[in-house]
Amino acid sequence: MAEEEVQVEIEEVRLGIKEKAITQEAMLQDQGDTDGDGGTVYAALLIACREAGYDASHDKRKELTLILHAVLQGDSGFPDDIMAILTAKTSLNATMVEKMLRPQVHRVLQAMEDAVRAEEARQAELQRLEEDKRAQREAEHERIQQKLMVCGPCPMGFSWHRQGGGWRCAGGSHYVSDLNLGSM
Repeated sequence: MAEEEVQVEIEEVRLGIKEKAITQEAMLQDQGDTDGDGGTVYAALLIACREAGYDASHDKRKELTLILHAVLQGDSGFPDDIMAILTAKTSLNATMVEKMLRPQVHRVLQAMEDAVRAEEARQAELQRLEEDKRAQREAEHERIQQKLMVCGPCPMGFSWHRQGGGWRCAGGSHYVSDLNLGSM
């Protein structure tokens, strides 16, 4: 089971529901509970988003955040795929489902934005590590080039280039291993 699926399942357990509990009765009861946190409706929206594939990748989560922003601002309704899942699970009409979901949009949006930020931070860290490795390789290359410059060009006057575990002259006749170069 993927880490994201485990996190969603943990959230479902924390809310005390599983997919089979997303029924018309549970959602209607949740909507009528003015003291509650809308846990059933919130979980239903989370599950529908996952089932519609919006948690399948970073790009899909970013897409969902744009969709949910538009829903939150009243610029659009919920996507057809999410609505189809929820109307099928609950047997409620689309208008009723949308009315019940709107108060929970901010919670799902926050969760998706958190996931997007975490992934972007992870990607930035990977990029930084890649750049650090590249800088280290460049520094090592420069250090070796400095040693080769002290040695000078090969006896025939050619410059050196990397080959295997050492350096070969551009003329092809001379070779210095990294081991020999390190002892210089």
